[in-house]
Amino acid sequence: MSKFIKNLKSLFVVEEEGASTPTPSKKATPKESIQKVKPKSIIPKSTLPGQVEDKFMNVLLQALEKANMEGYDYLEFMNAIKSLEKMNMDEATRFKSAYTLAQTMGVTPQHLEKSAHYYLDVLKKEDSKFQNALENQTSTNILKRKENIQATLKSIEDNKKHIATLQKEIERQEKEIQTQQKEVESAKQKVSTAHSNFIASYQVLANKIEADIQKMKTYLK
Repeated sequence: MSKFIKNLKSLFVVEEEGASTPTPSKKATPKESIQKVKPKSIIPKSTLPGQVEDKFMNVLLQALEKANMEGYDYLEFMNAIKSLEKMNMDEATRFKSAYTLAQTMGVTPQHLEKSAHYYLDVLKKEDSKFQNALENQTSTNILKRKENIQATLKSIEDNKKHIATLQKEIERQEKEIQTQQKEVESAKQKVSTAHSNFIASYQVLANKIEADIQKMKTYLK
C-alpha cells in the first residue's frame, strides 16, 4: 500500500486497536458544505447492514489516488486538518486554521467544495463499476444457477412421469405374462388331454383290428 493511500485511509477511517476491521471516522466537514452536499448525496444504500472491508476500502482509495487532482484541493485540505488533530483545537478552529494556510495558495471554499464533489463523482464511478460487476456475478452465479435448478427440477418431473409410464407398462406386461402363463397351462392341459384321448381312441381301434385279425385266423381256415 502506497504512502498516499495510507494517508488517505487515515482521513476516512480510524483503525481501533485490536479491531479486525476499520470503522468509519467522523468527517470534519464545514457546516456550509454539509448543507450544500446533502441534497446531492450520491452515497449508495444497501438493504442489509454491512461493515467496512479493507479490500473494498483499498480499491476506492486507489481510485481516489489515481484521480488525484494537481494542486491544493479537498484531499490536501483534509490532510492539513488531520495534521492539526494533535493540537489542542476544536474542529471549527482546525478547519479555519487549515483554510488560512490554503488561502495563501489562492484556494477558495468554492474550490474545496468543487474538488470534494469531484471525488464524490470518482467514488460514484467506482460504485457503477462495482454494480456492473455485481450484476454479472449475479447473472453468472445466481440467475444461471437458478435456471439450472429449474431445468433440473423439470427434468426430474419429466423423469418421474416417464418412470410412472414405465411402471404402468411393467404392470401391464406382468399381467400379460400372468394371462399368458394361464393360457400356457390351459394349452398344456388341452394338449395332454387330447394326447390321452387320442391314445385311448387309438388303442380301441387298434385292439379291435387286432382282435378281428385273430378271428380271421381262427374262422377262415
